[in-house]
Amino acid sequence: MSARIDVLTPEQCARMPSWADEWIARGLSCEPADREAWERGARACYAHAGIEWPGVVVWVGSPLVMALAAPIAAHLLRGGDDVVADVVAGAVDDVVGGAVRDAVSGAVIDAVADVVGGAVSDAVIDAVSGAVSGAVRDAVIDAVSGAVSGAVSGAVRDAVRDAVIDAVSGAVSGAVRQGWPRYLGGAWWLGWQAYESFFRDVCGLQLPTDQRAADYALAQQSAGWWWPHTRFVIACERPLEIHREQVRPRGWGSHQLHRADGPSIRFRDGWALYHWHGVQVPAEWILRPQDIDPAVVLREPNVERRTAGCQILGWGRILGALPHRVIDHDADPQYGDLLSVDLPNASDTHFLRAWCPAHQDWIVLGVPQDCTTAREAAARTYRRTAETYHPQRRT
Repeated sequence: MSARIDVLTPEQCARMPSWADEWIARGLSCEPADREAWERGARACYAHAGIEWPGVVVWVGSPLVMALAAPIAAHLLRGGDDVVADVVAGAVDDVVGGAVRDAVSGAVIDAVADVVGGAVSDAVIDAVSGAVSGAVRDAVIDAVSGAVSGAVSGAVRDAVRDAVIDAVSGAVSGAVRQGWPRYLGGAWWLGWQAYESFFRDVCGLQLPTDQRAADYALAQQSAGWWWPHTRFVIACERPLEIHREQVRPRGWGSHQLHRADGPSIRFRDGWALYHWHGVQVPAEWILRPQDIDPAVVLREPNVERRTAGCQILGWGRILGALPHRVIDHDADPQYGDLLSVDLPNASDTHFLRAWCPAHQDWIVLGVPQDCTTAREAAARTYRRTAETYHPQRRT
């Protein structure tokens, strides 16, 4: 065992890719949660943070249920009926939001993060040289985070946020919206655990925080999201299936959710998300593409979702179904085609279909009605003129 590491051996360097793969497999596991292992780790985390274990664990089938149930439960345990009366009187932010912050942020989550995660992080930083730390970070943390956190956790987080915003209103909306982001990411936040354990288990680094690190890693890798509270803990099962595609070499942004014929990620309670090359789309776009109205796709305000819909349908089908005319065609695909498409119950709408080198695919952009050339339309999406816009230098 060693108290400090300033250089890695060739054997240790060679071990980094396979070590990352082992932790990626844990992060993407679709096996049922190991509830017993998770509770051992979570109990220990409470103990390290100096907080009494609440003794009440509620298991849910998806992050969406956790995001709605956890803050509502916290809100009700703090005298929800009285708070609701005040909310109705106009004190949503001050009363409900404050109650959630008091009950959740300071009491448990920050304590676990600071006392358990923060202490381990500081110990590793102090015991490992900068060059070694950077090499392992690039080969292990970035590989695990890119394959798991970047591809899955962020997409689920964004979907939950949008669903929460759409689903809650009235008296409990402040509680839910304030409280749901305060969670621990479980198996989808294993980049740091992979990094720390590499030094401990592969390099033989001995840290004063080894037990904290091991306990936290046990909880994180054994289940999905979890939401600790002083009176209860809500833990989420792992998903039933995850479908990704690799779009870049190992590292951050290496993978994204994608499936052409079903859900990209599906949970045990039936909640599912659908992604087309990393873009969340409505379920029917994937399950029943033959029923998609091309006009609905072109009216989609989000450019990434609109582009995804055009790719799913095929540009030929869209133009075959809707009256249109080509205003201008440019030989350079990065300028593409400027078209006017007649959408039902709408005035003529202009679209630019151009090649995006960054995504290595065609994108469809809505452009101002007064554009007369593809070059002008492409330039105006960057608030430039046709004379000053050069795609190869636009970044």
